[in-house]
Order: sequence, then C-alpha cells, then structure tokens
Amino acid sequence: MSIITNFVLLLKAQKDDPEDEYELILKKNNYTFQQVKTIDFNYVNLSVLKNKLLNPNGYNGIVFSSPRCVNAVKLALDTRHLPVDWKSKSNYVVGEATYKAALKELDLDCLGRDTGNADVLSQLMLKESTKCKMDFLYPHGNLKMDILKDKFEGTNLTLNEILVYETVPNKHIRKEFQDATNNFKNLPEYIVFFSPSGVKAVDDIIKCLPTELIKMIAIGPTTEAAMINAGLEVFGTAEKPTAQHVLNILL
Repeated sequence: MSIITNFVLLLKAQKDDPEDEYELILKKNNYTFQQVKTIDFNYVNLSVLKNKLLNPNGYNGIVFSSPRCVNAVKLALDTRHLPVDWKSKSNYVVGEATYKAALKELDLDCLGRDTGNADVLSQLMLKESTKCKMDFLYPHGNLKMDILKDKFEGTNLTLNEILVYETVPNKHIRKEFQDATNNFKNLPEYIVFFSPSGVKAVDDIIKCLPTELIKMIAIGPTTEAAMINAGLEVFGTAEKPTAQHVLNILL
C-alpha cells in the first residue's frame, strides 16, 4: 500500500449532476480523484406524493432536504409539470445542490440555498413562522432525522411528512473501492465522506486501511458525528455541502 499525494477519494451517493461540482473543482486545482458510490435509492409512495403535489392549496409550501427529494417529486409527477400555484408559496431547500436541482428539474426557485443543514434551515424558516397557517409538504428519506420537527415544536410551523425514498447500500461497493484504489495498492491522501449512511456502508473496508495515514473529511456535522462514532479521526469538516467548502479544507 502507498499513499498517493493529492489523490482525493469521494464516497458519494449517486451523482446528482453529470458535471459533478466536486470533480470539476478538484481537477481545476490539480487534484486527482475517484468516486465510489456508497448507497443507492429506492423511491416509494410516489402515487401518494403525486396526489399531494396536485393539490397545492392545502400547503404553505414544500421543503426539499436533498436532491433525492426533488427527484422523487419529478418521478411522481411523471410527464406533468409541477402545478404553477407552488411557485407563489414559501418553498425551501437545504443547500446549493438541492437548490439547483429544484430550479433545474421543477423550475422552482426556493429559499435556503445558503443553508448547509436542517438546523440552519430551521432558523431561516422560523423567521417566517408567524405567517404560516398551513402545513409544509415534507418529502423525505427513511434515514430522516427529526431536526425540523423538533425545532418547530410549539410554533406555527408544521410538517406534512411523506416517505419518498429508501437508502440502501451499494451492493458493489467493495469492488468499486478496489477499482478506485488499484486493489488497495494506491490509497488516497484524502477521503471525503458525504453522509452518515456512507460512513456505515464502508465501515468494514475502512477498518482494513491505514487510517492514521489518510486524512478523513466530513460533509456537515451529522457526518462528522457518524465518523467519530465509527472511530475515525476527522481531519476537517465542511460547514456546507459544497465543493468549495471541501476545497478550503484541502488547501
């Protein structure tokens, strides 16, 4: 085994954009990189979601916590467009990637593109709480934490929650990891973890590596906590889920 300087291994879910922002910024700054897909997604309850989407008058707005939630809405609508009445509502996203997905796939301009996690988004939404008289539609995954729900307790903000995707491990993750590292011979100087589920998915693999020689980077505080719980030393934590925030740690 040898550590390859300036080699970054991205442990991500499915790519959300063919022009991956992390790959683009790493290439621009003379880093080499590989991606390993840690998890897959199965979409569920799309017919129920569709019925809710076609009746926007019952909601104050919609909250997207990830690009997968945006994709679930797109899949639920099938060939239909998102009803125009949603555009006049208070719609929110967590982070830049989710903002771009909602704008591109649904033509929906949302608030919250500068928020990096649900905790920060809740602070933004609470500023508007006195104006809210109806639920926010909240499509989510099976690993959702109750951060928003807990923060909104005792306020006018309420969530109409619906499970729209389930997170499952990538069945081929070990082979993809081997391919990315030349059968574990060429190890990265940096490994970037994007989610707690990603940390769990590679737990058995990471334990076989000389982790004391590899700089481990977390995207956000929940991923950082998962890494610490897994016994990993965190080199740095990106405050927001953007390529620039990761680059700031590398430089």
